[in-house]
Amino acid sequence: MLKKSLLASSVAAVLSLGVMPAMAEEVAVVEIEEEAEGPNYVSATVGVSNLYLWRGLNLSDGKGSGSIYGSLDWSHDLGFYAGVWGASGDGSLGTEYDLYGGYTFETGDFFADIMFANYVYPEQDDEPFGDNTGSDVIVTLGFAGVEGSYTKRIAGGGYDDAYLTLGYSYAQFGATLGYQHFADYEGDGEDANYTHLDVNYAFNDNLTFTVSKVVDRNSDAGTLADVAPDATLFVVAYDMAFDL
Repeated sequence: MLKKSLLASSVAAVLSLGVMPAMAEEVAVVEIEEEAEGPNYVSATVGVSNLYLWRGLNLSDGKGSGSIYGSLDWSHDLGFYAGVWGASGDGSLGTEYDLYGGYTFETGDFFADIMFANYVYPEQDDEPFGDNTGSDVIVTLGFAGVEGSYTKRIAGGGYDDAYLTLGYSYAQFGATLGYQHFADYEGDGEDANYTHLDVNYAFNDNLTFTVSKVVDRNSDAGTLADVAPDATLFVVAYDMAFDL
């Protein structure tokens, strides 16, 4: 029996499913156990959620729209992987698809991963994504249920930002604390940051419930209070994984 870990987003990867949307960064780790022949594996995911959750924020832009998302992933026994993830539901940037690849290493209860992700918004031509794309590098380390990650923008449009997470999972329960930093948030030399807490409960392999809340922010950073409000977000996501 072979156990493989696929980092799929929501890109927004990894990209965290605070809920699946958002590979656009948070790293979602999908574990699949299967009898397999050969070193290469191909799988797919498809899912739906009541809103687009990304780093503690509701990207549905308060419009109450849900999100449909899916991915196609390839991985190798040596630890290399690549994939594409797409989603609807972003109220500001529109449809999104993400291309990503990386390497993951596992031994016992420890794992390490490095991922490169490119986010593309075909409908977006304006700032902050003037060239409608951006690229991040994501480094993740985990041991015995504890997991931490660091994400840094390395190319393309968007803010010069960094994102850190620290989380713990046990059985069906999990909690993640995330810290988002924007450099020169509004072009006036002022930085902005906020911290959010996500608490997850996996009812089964497909159905996940998440409560997310921004718990701290530097309130003097222009419109950050509008971007990262105090409202508590409740997210329900249903997704399925398939071996191809």
